[in-house]
Amino acid sequence: MKKRHGISLMALLISVSASAVNFTRDSGDPSWSNLSQWNYYDGSAYVNSPIFPSSEDTILLNGGVLLSVDTNAAVDLIRLPNANSDASLEFSTAGKTLTINKLNVGRSGYDGNGTVTHSAGTLQAGTLSLQAGGDKTASYIFSGGAVSADVLEVGNTSVGTTGTALFVQSAGTVDSPDLSVGGSAS
Repeated sequence: MKKRHGISLMALLISVSASAVNFTRDSGDPSWSNLSQWNYYDGSAYVNSPIFPSSEDTILLNGGVLLSVDTNAAVDLIRLPNANSDASLEFSTAGKTLTINKLNVGRSGYDGNGTVTHSAGTLQAGTLSLQAGGDKTASYIFSGGAVSADVLEVGNTSVGTTGTALFVQSAGTVDSPDLSVGGSAS
């Protein structure tokens, strides 16, 4: 019986890591490295995760959640907020890197604020997109560390979309060969 249980757990771990998964966070300890705060979608509901998100996975932050990058990590997408609430991402640990395909801060069509505070560490992104809907704000407050983004979008890309997008830099290094400010929106 005990051996069968171990095999079932191993099968669960393999199935969770075999394809892209959506992850969310509880509102407790914001540390990325705290596994007990991670939940993943098992096909019918979000359940406690036995593993951390990986480079093919999506992280959906909402409900006032703060996620703090305190370890090296790689994911496909982070969306903050994902729904009609606020969410925040924090880089404050020196020497730690988040590698990501796309970081969506704010989101047109959702009624929530997205905020990134970055004082240490590194963000390596394919796309860093700051877009907000309605009267909401998508903010990246950058005071130290490094940002490297193949594409940096500050402002909405859809005609007629409203919202405020801010990238405020007081220190640190930003490297982006493709910068779009304002997009097609007002």
